[in-house]
Amino acid sequence: MFSYMSGGCEKKHAGKKIIYRAAVLLSALVLSAGAMACERNGAGVSDNSAVSGNAVSENVTLNLPAPVQYSELYFTVPEGFTESSGNTEESRVYKAPMSADDSYIAYTAGEKDPGDDYDIMTKEDMQAELNQDVDKNAAVTDFANEDLGDGVRRIKTHVVYRKDEKDYNMVMYIYVTDKKVFTLIYVAELGSKWAADYEQSQKEIQLVAE
Repeated sequence: MFSYMSGGCEKKHAGKKIIYRAAVLLSALVLSAGAMACERNGAGVSDNSAVSGNAVSENVTLNLPAPVQYSELYFTVPEGFTESSGNTEESRVYKAPMSADDSYIAYTAGEKDPGDDYDIMTKEDMQAELNQDVDKNAAVTDFANEDLGDGVRRIKTHVVYRKDEKDYNMVMYIYVTDKKVFTLIYVAELGSKWAADYEQSQKEIQLVAE
């Protein structure tokens, strides 16, 4: 395997990338500012502050950590894969040798729309979007929507589909951070020689903080 990092820098755990717009149902993100209960002896409350009922003194200081900002998603790709022409820092496609098969790895990075709610996305939502945007022969066989902590959500989808009389496996990762969304897709023909390389690459995926 070899590694790649956008911006021309090298890194041990790096990657290769593709153009693919993840099919995600977008819902209005409802941000509710709930009342914050402060105890008189709680951290960040001045000894001179006065709390009466639900009123909080202006001396209260909220020491909330800033969300971690991420700039890139790193991953490895099999030796022999080549970059597609027209690749950019935000969207990349890497293809297996033409003599081998039609497998490829794809990556996109973009700004997160504050109106998008990834928390509520389900297997059924993904299936519906694939039916509309990809291929009606595509079937979601496995789906997980996980909160990884530190402001990061990961959506992993395994899809099988048939195209031009060939069967394919697709594994898609969507990493949702405070400001950005990174999408990484592995596509391989059924029985492809890249299965072990793909599995190793997926183990090495990592978000890199700015």
